[in-house]
Amino acid sequence: MDRYQIFGIFALLLSVFLIVVFTNLSTESVLYIGGLVYALVFIFHRPLERVLMPWIKRPLFAYGVFIVLNGLFIETLAYLSNLDRIHAGEKVFLFASSSLCVDLLIGLPYYLSFALLFAWAMKRYDLSTFQLGLIIWFAQASSTDMFSHFIPLFIGGVPGVVGFILAGFTMLFTLHTPTILFDNRLREAYPNRSNSWLKYPVVIVMQVIPIIVTFIIAFVSFNLGIIKG
Repeated sequence: MDRYQIFGIFALLLSVFLIVVFTNLSTESVLYIGGLVYALVFIFHRPLERVLMPWIKRPLFAYGVFIVLNGLFIETLAYLSNLDRIHAGEKVFLFASSSLCVDLLIGLPYYLSFALLFAWAMKRYDLSTFQLGLIIWFAQASSTDMFSHFIPLFIGGVPGVVGFILAGFTMLFTLHTPTILFDNRLREAYPNRSNSWLKYPVVIVMQVIPIIVTFIIAFVSFNLGIIKG
């Protein structure tokens, strides 16, 4: 058993806890199906790589495609997990609550931006699966849901810390799942990548780009009437 499989078991146990205990098998638990998939991909990454990689001719392009598809899958789960709140007229952290199709339409540029960013980063820098995961976890736990988890990390006590950790975990299974499958293939395709320490701040800071892209798309969509106020 390698370190990725050990991490996968941890992610599996955490996801089961979130589904059964934290959300009490409610509608909100649907989101954490993504955590189960994330965990299983890590646990079974070796057979999945053996099946998948012979079909991949352009690994960097395929890596980006998988990021987009996985992101849209998680976005669908997020929408379904918020159905009760949407029907109750409560505020939800989605790209659009009017319909799943609109939510995915607005979210598509967001995930495309991340696909381009991480594909560039994996080609430019010597990033392992765990290193990119740490970068995603920290940057996204800090910025997701309109930065609502960052300040409570310092002044919210234990609940603030737990919220920060869970927000990061949610974004891990949203953006990180394909990396474990493509890590070895990309390492073979791009053996002379930079191992500079700058890879950490550069990739962390550049994750603001998808947020900016999303705001622009949402603004244009609102003014075109695609999103209703």
